[in-house]
Amino acid sequence: MKASAGVTVKTMAEVIGGSVQATPALDDTTAPVSTVACDAGACSASYNEGNSISISLAADDGAGSGVDSIFFTTDGTTPTTSSPVYTAPFPITYTTTLKYFAWDNAGNIEPVNTTMITIPDTIDPTSTILCGGNDCSIGFFNPQTPITITGADDGSGIASIRYTTDGSTPTASHGTVYAGPFTVATNTTIKFIAIDKAANIEPVVNTQTVQVDTAAPVASATCNAAACSTAWYATNVTVEMTGTDGGSSGLEGIHYTLDGSDPTAASRLYTSPFTLTTGKTIKFVAIDNGGNVSAVKTKVIHIDTVKPTVSIKPGDGKKVTGTVKIAVKATDSKSTVGKLKFSIDGHKVKVVSGNSISISWNTAKVAKGKHTFTATATDKAGNSITKTVHVTVK
Repeated sequence: MKASAGVTVKTMAEVIGGSVQATPALDDTTAPVSTVACDAGACSASYNEGNSISISLAADDGAGSGVDSIFFTTDGTTPTTSSPVYTAPFPITYTTTLKYFAWDNAGNIEPVNTTMITIPDTIDPTSTILCGGNDCSIGFFNPQTPITITGADDGSGIASIRYTTDGSTPTASHGTVYAGPFTVATNTTIKFIAIDKAANIEPVVNTQTVQVDTAAPVASATCNAAACSTAWYATNVTVEMTGTDGGSSGLEGIHYTLDGSDPTAASRLYTSPFTLTTGKTIKFVAIDNGGNVSAVKTKVIHIDTVKPTVSIKPGDGKKVTGTVKIAVKATDSKSTVGKLKFSIDGHKVKVVSGNSISISWNTAKVAKGKHTFTATATDKAGNSITKTVHVTVK
């Protein structure tokens, strides 16, 4: 590029944003440098017990490519690019070996830094046990009840909980390490302790006896003080339920539904006999105080308290002659007609297990004058009705 006399010409690399800048470095081979701060200041050799120290990490890459990330660990292991990335200050409440390094945008990694944060922890942890979310001492439980043990520690935090179910005493090296809810099949004495990350052990071994009821209860029901029938009832039905528990926890109650759905502990509780005025499907279970549930019992109750209807043709007051077609018809909207009986002048003519009778009556064979037709219809619930008509033979 030519320059006029007295004018200095600069390259594009020297002009950035309208101001003169130094030519950017083409290579970055220098690792960044990271630092740690405790409560926004220099970290001390040790802190008082119970302190919570806010840890901040920072890094500088000078005139290089810039810091990409800071990686760190708090468990004493050497951090890698797969370790946690520092994003914000975090607390430390117990003695911790903090290790960290910075990584710049050119891929340079600084050597791992190590800072020991010393906070004494002499406070013993504690632990508690629950059975199905409840106090284990309240009574009996079934074999499926989940048993949970939790620990609490104001210092370094819980490292582990150990427990035994064989009567032996748990220690830091003996017993099962609690990893999640467990169950016991029979009455069991559980002993347990908590251990914190500073190796403090709960000073008193906790002991909890869990009482287990393995026997499911039994439920039964009666209808009108007798065994419930699958046949139709012609009256309202009073239902009474009873339950017994073969285990040791005792009966909690009987729960039932009237809509055909399977009952649970949340279903209505039976407290006294109740009366049904219409047919229902009753399902019920007995539940004991250990949470065991009986098999679901089902009683289908059919109720029909309404009498059937019946008609006779020819109808009342009719005058007839010759051969007469007699039609008897019965109807019932619930249990349906079970039997239909027809007689003339008190003499049985026909009985059927249905709802209709049709016969031909020769009036030439009977005396002239008034005659009586009688029909009796009975439904399957036992409700009965009798109808009488009078006809005159001319």
